[in-house]
Amino acid sequence: MLIGSRIITCHVTMEHTPPLPSGFNINGYLIQSLKQTDSLCHVYYASDADHVQYLLREFCPQGLAVRDPESGKLRYPENTDIEREVLPLKNDFEAQFRTGSLGEIPALGTLYLAYAIPGGHAAAQPAPGTAAPAASRLQRDQRTLAAPGTAGAAPVHAGSLPQPRKKKNSAGIWILILLLLGGACGTYYFTRNPEEKSASAQEPEPPQANREKKEDAKPEKKAALPAVKEEAAPKQENAANTSSSGPAEQPEKTPPAISSGERNEDAPGALEEKSAADPAQPDENTSAPADDAANGKQPEPQHPANRKESQAEQTAAKPAPVVRPRGKAARQTTNMGDVNAYVKKFAKPMPLNQWRKQYAELYTSWFGNSEEVAKGWITTFGPLGFRARGLDASWPDTNFRGFFPKTMLDPNGEPVANLYTVTQVIEGSPAEKYVKEGDLILGIDGHLFKTSQSLDVLYGPYQHQNRRGLDMHAGLLVDKAEGAGKITLNLIPAESVEKIQGIQPLWKEVFREEQAKKPVSLSIPVEGGQQVRLRVDDGGNGIGSDGFEWSDLRLEGPGGTVPLTKAQQYTVGYGEARYDAKSKIWQAHAVSSLVFDIPKGDWNLKGTGTPRWSASVGVTVQVGGSSALPDAVKKYVKNVTFKIPQLGSYALGFPKNCAKSKAVVHMMSEWLAAQQREDGSWERPGGYCGNHYDTGWAGLALMATGNPKYDPAIKKAAQYIAFSGSQCWWAVPQASAGIFLCEYWLRYRDNSVLPAIRNSVQRMKNEVLYGDFVTGHGIHPGYRGTGVSIGGSHMCLFLALASKTPARTEDGVLDKMMDHAQSICPTGMGPYGRMTETFTFEPDRECGGTYSGRHGPYYIASLICGGPELYTKNSRIMYGEGPIGGCDQGHSSETLSIMWALPAYWRTNPEAYYKNMEAFRWKLTLLRPFDGGMMQNPNRLELMTADSVIGTYIRTSIWITALCAERQNLAITGKPEFQAKTFRKVPPIIDTESRFLNTYVRNWSMVNAALGTKAPASLKSAIRELKNIPVEQGCRFKLINVVNNRALPIAKAIMEIPGVDQLTRATCAEMILGMDVRIFFEPKLNDGNPQPGEYSLNVDVQQPLGGRALGLHRDKELEGKANSAYKYDFAGTVQFSDTTTFSPMETISWTPNSKFGGQWNVYSYKKELSGPTQPGVQKMNAKIKWRVNDLEVEYDRPIAVGGFEVGCAEKALSVTNCNHLWVPGILIRDHGNWGCSFHLPDGTYISAASQGNQIEVYDKTDKKKEKTWVSPNDSCLTQGSRCLFHVSTDWHGLECRVHELKLLGSSTEEVEDYKLKASTGGRVDTAKLTDRDATTIEELDASPTEDEPLVLELTLKSPAALRAVDIKIEKGHNRLIIEAYKGGKWIPIHWGSLGASTAGVSDAQKAMYANEPEVLRMLQLPGNGFIKCMRTFDPVTTNRLRVKLFQKGGKVRLAELHVYKANAAKNMALRS
Repeated sequence: MLIGSRIITCHVTMEHTPPLPSGFNINGYLIQSLKQTDSLCHVYYASDADHVQYLLREFCPQGLAVRDPESGKLRYPENTDIEREVLPLKNDFEAQFRTGSLGEIPALGTLYLAYAIPGGHAAAQPAPGTAAPAASRLQRDQRTLAAPGTAGAAPVHAGSLPQPRKKKNSAGIWILILLLLGGACGTYYFTRNPEEKSASAQEPEPPQANREKKEDAKPEKKAALPAVKEEAAPKQENAANTSSSGPAEQPEKTPPAISSGERNEDAPGALEEKSAADPAQPDENTSAPADDAANGKQPEPQHPANRKESQAEQTAAKPAPVVRPRGKAARQTTNMGDVNAYVKKFAKPMPLNQWRKQYAELYTSWFGNSEEVAKGWITTFGPLGFRARGLDASWPDTNFRGFFPKTMLDPNGEPVANLYTVTQVIEGSPAEKYVKEGDLILGIDGHLFKTSQSLDVLYGPYQHQNRRGLDMHAGLLVDKAEGAGKITLNLIPAESVEKIQGIQPLWKEVFREEQAKKPVSLSIPVEGGQQVRLRVDDGGNGIGSDGFEWSDLRLEGPGGTVPLTKAQQYTVGYGEARYDAKSKIWQAHAVSSLVFDIPKGDWNLKGTGTPRWSASVGVTVQVGGSSALPDAVKKYVKNVTFKIPQLGSYALGFPKNCAKSKAVVHMMSEWLAAQQREDGSWERPGGYCGNHYDTGWAGLALMATGNPKYDPAIKKAAQYIAFSGSQCWWAVPQASAGIFLCEYWLRYRDNSVLPAIRNSVQRMKNEVLYGDFVTGHGIHPGYRGTGVSIGGSHMCLFLALASKTPARTEDGVLDKMMDHAQSICPTGMGPYGRMTETFTFEPDRECGGTYSGRHGPYYIASLICGGPELYTKNSRIMYGEGPIGGCDQGHSSETLSIMWALPAYWRTNPEAYYKNMEAFRWKLTLLRPFDGGMMQNPNRLELMTADSVIGTYIRTSIWITALCAERQNLAITGKPEFQAKTFRKVPPIIDTESRFLNTYVRNWSMVNAALGTKAPASLKSAIRELKNIPVEQGCRFKLINVVNNRALPIAKAIMEIPGVDQLTRATCAEMILGMDVRIFFEPKLNDGNPQPGEYSLNVDVQQPLGGRALGLHRDKELEGKANSAYKYDFAGTVQFSDTTTFSPMETISWTPNSKFGGQWNVYSYKKELSGPTQPGVQKMNAKIKWRVNDLEVEYDRPIAVGGFEVGCAEKALSVTNCNHLWVPGILIRDHGNWGCSFHLPDGTYISAASQGNQIEVYDKTDKKKEKTWVSPNDSCLTQGSRCLFHVSTDWHGLECRVHELKLLGSSTEEVEDYKLKASTGGRVDTAKLTDRDATTIEELDASPTEDEPLVLELTLKSPAALRAVDIKIEKGHNRLIIEAYKGGKWIPIHWGSLGASTAGVSDAQKAMYANEPEVLRMLQLPGNGFIKCMRTFDPVTTNRLRVKLFQKGGKVRLAELHVYKANAAKNMALRS
């Protein structure tokens, strides 16, 4: 809950302590009504005898205090430990709320603080010392109650408060001194945005004094490791000799205030001290979390057994008393001196290579029990400047256990503590002089590290909290330490680790059942103050996934019954341990381990353990545990204290009203701005794309701050992207750069960037329209035709933002793409690719923002452009009602998921946004290095390899943007003028349903095109019938009817066509029936490497009707109806022509009674074989025979074993040995990498992808080398080219892939004559570059610096509409820019990056093409190591063109340079 800015944690099951009803008299103040309730207090409106309004704040810890219903008094249960449980909360209450109060009133067994209400003192004020007449508690006040004022308050003095009951040592004089001093003393602070009022906006904001009220120090008993002694200079000391007392903490100086920033200005941007004459301002929002909150502990419910003692309280060491000065929040100020010192020292350019060297990439792949994972599972303690391997004692993985020092294990191999082993200390870091490699860190500031699953956190438990290891607790502790400006690491020096000896066994066995097959009843006496562990093993049968349940686990004792509903630790070998509150059952499986704390006292452990599903398991109960450090370890613990920048701790509800949030945004923004290069870009750390990706995100982040200081940097970034940025083929960076340009235009209205926005709009519009709204990593489909939704969602958001600019498109493409978003994300949750596995529009309430990189941009786009109403509603529910704390789960990247989840929370429900920010307090703290940027730490939730590609600039930018979401400086974060007011009603249709229909239309149309004039008339009419099926919910049922009625007769007619070869006829029949025989025949791989002589053969036989259930497998009733209507009697065999090279080879057969299963009703055959030990491609035939009812078909299909596709190792994957068909068509767009979509002669659109990274192309337009295989980049495969496409259809992914292509006619005409000159010297021999002979090379000098390109200027004889430039160049370059001379100036028309060169021919390639000498000759040409790069662009009419190549020094060797014209006459329908 929000109370000031302190964290007040509360147990999620706590009971509510009721407030006082109106009419109660509190020493002269009459309760009028309840204002609000927080976890520590109730706040009331009250009035005195003169009708003057006040606020009364009652100390009332919820769930701990009990109210007497008659007297209203508060009391605490007899078994409550007042000193440990109540007094710390009371200290917190006073530290937060005493400042600004008019006085305290002890009454009704608790403490009340009174405050003046601004505008509430218009009535006559009683004289000081005048007591108000007592009011009867039973008689309600009948006087008219004035509404509490909201205007500015009149000056308030102590005498305006009716005097409470007099008591000894009255605090009145101190209140007067504080009020007098407050007007003259300044305080350093960040004010909240005046447009954003907190929940307590009507409460007074009195000035703070710069001198604190002096009171006797009250020692607070703090659960701790060996205590930390304050010293003038930090040094190590033996923890055993620590004094039991320490000096009282001195009041801290409060620095002067700074002015507040408005929505479009970042407050920290004006970091300057105010003069002493300026009025002091309160800093009520710079508080750190309470000690217990940082330790992950919350106030517990009333029952003593649930109010467990912290682990550290049970240590033998006596903690030093901690003095908490009254009237101020200790160690919670954001020290702007430290912030300014950081900016001065680190906000300067840092070479990216230096940063990467300092923070070398850590393990980012899947979590698993392997030595590689455990070795690389390193956490960066960013603010402290060291890295360490987290060793969580609750993780059972043997390889992690192997990294525990042997001396930290008990005789049974059990770890005695959670710890971090230091692996690297960063030079120049705060920890450099105090920590060294090999040190074992056991805790921070006296708190032993706890595993995340045992932490009681605010708003918890969080989604995936059980998988955070020690990092969550460590991050919370570091955040708290930043509030103090110093930290104490409780560690064992590296040189002492081997000295530890004499550790006793942690656990004692009290119960054992070796092979439990029936329910096991527990009734075991256990002594309190320790832990109990319930272990389930496999019982010796090796099955760790057996089901097992613990029911009604409880402790029974003299004090009553305590249900064991919260485990302090649990480990499982399968699934997760879950507690079902309704059934009182722990679902634990075997192998599993549950650990519970036992309260003090004598207890009986009771409950029942039940093996499930005939399981046989072993059951063990142990007592003991490791909640306290063994004495053998404790004596080696040292306390190392050193200073760190005092940034404050994140306020509850941050970033709202949070000084630290604004300080961190300022620091990160200054650092980020300092990394901008002279040309306006931020450097790409490598991978996938060019600098525009980082530059776009950095520009967005600086815009999000609203600080006009960054306007020049933002403009330089926009100009770089618009005019010189390096584009790439990956959809996400392209769209991200476009998103920035749109946001830039919406703020600055700089029309110079509109051409770049229009160019991107046109390109992406073409891709999504002709790509069936599907993208891969690139803008082409890929991924077996299903694409990846993350690319499409980013492109959709870009188009939504562009719709707010003059570059918008008016042809409905945005609405179509938003409709597509609804169809693939019907629940709000986005799938990885296209295959949505649901047929419902029920919102996904379990998503919690996970994988938001996929669907978050779609949702925000819908909020901006007014997308589908149903989709938007479901997304709101998903983000608003889902669990919190798990949105860093994103496939391959937590950063992109966080980026889009947090603004989505903000746009949906600010409360959800604040809760999720709180849930990531720990992560945001640890990831922030002391010297700038943002880090990445290992994440158990998913594969995170893309985050290393994303890099520190983008990661820093994304956290800045997320922290600034509430400022609403961007359209994507909710800038009001760019948000939709209404949403469109779009019929609900789920993509998977429409795809089944589209797949049949596609396949039947391709068969019709392949057969041409010989196609049966019945096929043409059936295609019309399919196209007339309306695309709506339930359309797959109409599809089933058409296929059942028409498919088999058409297949029979095809098999009777004369003059068509048997392979083609059989393939066409299979495509009509929706069946296939997929043959996977490939070498076995180990870690990606082929194993000599070992092969695997998998054959998947696809039933007719393309998986007849068509998605009905999730609904048994619908599936049953589909199966009962199934009309096909299906049987067949597969035999291989080569039965000797591989063994054992056998005939594969299936019958109608064979087991066809899964979503696609597939019969699977699997076999391991031995074969050739030498690499190479083995070719043979598969004789396939099948029967469907009375249609029998037999044919030979060529297959290949081993090898790879051109450009990637995919030769023997499923698509290679599927059915293939030559189909005529017209290439829709320029071919590159995966995309190869085309139109059939009748205009039917075919969404297709390359089978490998490239396509085998036969260029029939080259008269010298007709039918010779060439690289696709050696032919001008541009939009409109006429081709024959060798396609395969794989029903498993409903995809279409192109294996080979025959170029029949290009849509472009080559410029035969041009003049060329180079910027580094004279004219160039163009004959060498146009002859298509890789042996004729033109050498040119490169520019001396990387920022100055080599410019090749081409001059044509006359202006022409140019379409493409084709370059073959020896060395790789970072960037390439093509410009056209138009209107007296050079205009960029294309920019991009060049890929790596491919040198030489591998042995595998030689073996693969041993029987194809022409291909091998081509591969062995001297130019094979060159980069072949065809760049296309929208037609531009000019006679001058120039190409900029960026390379630092040396020679640039060109083999070819071709220029192509656009020829609209050839962009016409292809005749069959």
